[in-house]
Amino acid sequence: MEIENRDRFEDFSTLIGSAMKSLQKIKNHGMEPYGLGSTHTLCLKRLNASPEGLTRKELAIECEIDKAQISRLIGELSEKGYVRDKTETAGYRNKIVLTESGKKVADEVEQKVRKVLEYVSGDIPPEQITVLYKTLETICENLKRAEDMPLGNTNISN
Repeated sequence: MEIENRDRFEDFSTLIGSAMKSLQKIKNHGMEPYGLGSTHTLCLKRLNASPEGLTRKELAIECEIDKAQISRLIGELSEKGYVRDKTETAGYRNKIVLTESGKKVADEVEQKVRKVLEYVSGDIPPEQITVLYKTLETICENLKRAEDMPLGNTNISN
């Protein structure tokens, strides 16, 4: 039984790691024409889905990155002319919105993402995709709860 669990742990770790590496490469390649990197992808997508804008804090939460990194990303997107503060006064509580050129880039990124998703999941039945995402969501929630547990603690309870 322990060998089976170890193999599942190794398989899971390897598969997720491999998927993340591939995603990073795909995002980097897709963002290259805009002079951006993979970390900008989700930021642009979230802002595109929120026409009223998002605060830096909201964006950091939605993208699951820290405040320092979100400030850096916003600065880079701003330098390229893709985002701006919604009001004249800049600040952490001010909402960030896409500029017209930012919307154009975000729409192009959305199309690229859609094409990649269609390619990688094209031959998988939609029901299996739904189950996969629900299962991954549950695993991620469980992993978040387990983050503070020392590896090897067998007294784990839900």
